Amino acid sequence: MKYFLICPILLIHSLIVGVYGQFTNPPYRHYSISDGLPQMQVMSLFSDSRGYLWIGTKMGVCRYNGKDFEQPVNADSLPGEIVSGITEAADGKIWFGTSNGPASFDGKNLTSFLNVDGKYAWIASTPDGKLWYTNENPKDSYDFGYFENGVNHPTAKLPINGYYEPLGCNFCNENNSMIVYTKTDLYDVTNHGDTPVFRTNDSIAAVQTTDQSVCYADIMDTSNFIS
Repeated sequence: MKYFLICPILLIHSLIVGVYGQFTNPPYRHYSISDGLPQMQVMSLFSDSRGYLWIGTKMGVCRYNGKDFEQPVNADSLPGEIVSGITEAADGKIWFGTSNGPASFDGKNLTSFLNVDGKYAWIASTPDGKLWYTNENPKDSYDFGYFENGVNHPTAKLPINGYYEPLGCNFCNENNSMIVYTKTDLYDVTNHGDTPVFRTNDSIAAVQTTDQSVCYADIMDTSNFIS
């Protein structure tokens, strides 16, 4: 598997140079609570297979149908009101990672899972129907595992490296790798367990997986490629 490093500063500079003079004032619209958002601090975005855009905030979740904001899930029914992770499972259910545990939504009913320790805010689904998570465990570790048929399967405990909290997890089809990342470390938990495959002294800003590669952006590093 190859790991790519993208320098955001250089990338942004290239984009600015490339589009300067073409779009001096690109069209956009600002949405607010008056348009239907449950809260103004957006924590997560996810576009599902039906074409809905799901928006997770610090006070619940809503979805955008291209015209209007809908709130099919009552914020009071979620395990935690902060929704910082959203994904879609192989069976079409929408999963939410909240500040007090995960929940699934089948279009009508919401099912919460509170039989686990810690806060499950970072989630990713795999083709076999599993819902993987990374959490903040109150016992000074980062727990990693998956839900299958509503049952929790803890898999690994990742060591805490200083104050840096987990940022997320992504699935890469090659070797069925589950990638977990914190602000300083990137793990291929499937193949390397709790040993980081990459560590930075700066800060990992974002990670994106493709079928065969893992791309990540480091805020300060100026390298262009790491394999």
